[in-house]
Formats: sequence, C-alpha cells, structure tokens
Amino acid sequence: MAREFDDASSEDLSTTTLAITGLPFTCQCWFKLHDHSGAGKTILSMGDMTAANDYWTIFVPTSGILRFRTRSGGSGGNADTSNEVTDGTWHHAHVHFYANGNTECVLDGTVGSKGTNASQSYPSSQTQFRIGSRTTSGTKFYMDGEVAEVMMSGSYVGSARASLGVNALMH
Repeated sequence: MAREFDDASSEDLSTTTLAITGLPFTCQCWFKLHDHSGAGKTILSMGDMTAANDYWTIFVPTSGILRFRTRSGGSGGNADTSNEVTDGTWHHAHVHFYANGNTECVLDGTVGSKGTNASQSYPSSQTQFRIGSRTTSGTKFYMDGEVAEVMMSGSYVGSARASLGVNALMH
C-alpha cells in the first residue's frame, strides 16, 4: 500500500528510531511523483535535524533524474542516474552506500540507469529518518507523490538482485 504526500501541505513521515546507523547500507522503495517541477522532491532522507548539511537523501531535482546526495559538514556529492523519472509512473529507486564511501543510485533496475560517485562523506550525526521530505534544519523539499515498500538494510543488497523483482513487475 502506498502513502501519498502533498508538497503544498508539507506532509511527511518521520521517526527517530533509526534502522541504519553506519556503513554499508542499502535503501529501496517504489515511488510515483505527481509533479517533479520546482525544487527537488525528496523521497527518502536521513540526517541531523539540527544541522543544515548533515544528511543523505534520495530525491528528484528539476532535471527529472534520480539523485542520491550525501552531505557531512557541507562536503559530499551526488550519484545521479542518466534516465529521467516520468511523472505519474511508478518507479523503483535503489541506493547503496558502500563501506569505502562509494555510492550508487539505480532507477528501475536494469531497465533504467545507474549513477555512481566515489568517496562520499557519511553524515556524522543522524537523528531522524523521513519519507516525503529532507532531514535537515534547512529547506525540507517536500514530495508531491506516493511512496511504497520502503526497505532499508545494514548490508549490501545488490542492484542485480533488486532488479529481479523490478523487471518482473515492469515487463
């Protein structure tokens, strides 16, 4: 079952009970955006609610790609996909943060595209996990769409394994 979020109403879900507290980790979910125009629409995020630049987030910027961004004290980077998200269509997001600091972002398994980025900064403090908005003391970048079947693991769940279910559902 999906949970709908309305960016005009500043809706999100949050918890301070954190399932993941270190590296490596994998996070996956299904999502559907109603409208990705405007500032980046946040799907999932974890970080420090008292700091503006200490978080990781999965979001869709105005360019329409899927992005996995990490920040710690203002430093970090992005792993971007090359394929774009289509509004009104269900998509599968899969991100992985390796123990060595490399990151991976996959859109729709082998059907979509994969972006990687090396040696990223893991947030030094994580006090909250959010669905539908960014975990930061700054701008929240609320989502306008739906999220379903969020999965987090403190180990590596490979994109090839994750794409088996994605490909079965998409074909």
